[in-house]
Amino acid sequence: MSNAELTAEAHTPHPTPYTPPAPPMSGGLGGPHPTPLLNRI
Repeated sequence: MSNAELTAEAHTPHPTPYTPPAPPMSGGLGGPHPTPLLNRI
């Protein structure tokens, strides 16, 4: 049963792993050092 759950998670379609870093980028632009943010990506 545990295997089924794991498989479901693995099969879960991921839209974009870079979605979280996208919002912070906007804030970074307003920040004093937007360059480090780009480097992080």
